[in-house]
Amino acid sequence: YVGMNIFTDYDYYANQLWIGARYIESLSLLAFFTLSGSKTRFSFGSVVAFYASITSALLLSVFYWKVFPICFVEGQGLTVFKKVSEYIISAFLLLSLIVLHKKKDEFDIYIRKQLTWAILLTVMSELAFTFYISNYGLSNLVGHFMKIASFYFIYKAIVETGLKRPIDLMFRKLKLSEGRFKNLVNTMNSGVAIYKVINNGKSGSDFIIQDFNQYALQHEGLELKDIVGKSLKDIRPAIDEYGSIDTFRRVWESGNSEFFPAKVYIDDKFANYYENRVFRLQNGELVAIYDDVSTQKRAEE
Repeated sequence: YVGMNIFTDYDYYANQLWIGARYIESLSLLAFFTLSGSKTRFSFGSVVAFYASITSALLLSVFYWKVFPICFVEGQGLTVFKKVSEYIISAFLLLSLIVLHKKKDEFDIYIRKQLTWAILLTVMSELAFTFYISNYGLSNLVGHFMKIASFYFIYKAIVETGLKRPIDLMFRKLKLSEGRFKNLVNTMNSGVAIYKVINNGKSGSDFIIQDFNQYALQHEGLELKDIVGKSLKDIRPAIDEYGSIDTFRRVWESGNSEFFPAKVYIDDKFANYYENRVFRLQNGELVAIYDDVSTQKRAEE
């Protein structure tokens, strides 16, 4: 700017640098939101090298090669290139906003709201910069204030959230995956039971219930709160005689899934045929997916 005496050969580098930086910002946001959730990955080094190259090219085009288009003419105001660029940048930002909301599941709702405000304020800032004739005019001042507010919301979304709620950010995807898995399991027409194994799984008392899906709860006539923490033997007192515990223990020890074929289970409550598919989770818990095939087996008999 005039009077700063840093660059004395030309007084309006700031307008050119502003447009160059805003092109980089808007296209970066669009690329970020577009690639969110995809399997495309870039190394830290390649990202730094890319932005270093782009920034160097911008600075050279403005200060050394002097080929960057003129953005401001004293006494006339903004050039056509500057005004058109502001509209193009605004379009990129609005497109980024659309992509952000199409991929809303990829972002925490708080972060999404802060980024939305940041982008909207940036768009308003860009539009304000299409009106001024003087670099010291009201429109220019308003545009800078809006840009400051935009950076505030970006700070809230990224820096503050990263410092105050880092665990939430780290485990958000895991929570979403767990939710999808839970919904999938609860819509199955098979019973699904998850057990924690103690005492090397020697008997039914050593398989502690962690979770049942809706089908299993309906079949057993129980509620989840009444069985979590209890053993398999507590709800199936004849489980040791049934013969499936050996299969459960082998799967838990080896990690290899097994199929336990249909066999009649009898106690005071049930006299049904069940078949089980058993596998071990990475955390060591055991999963049994079972089907009541009594109707089929009795028809065969």
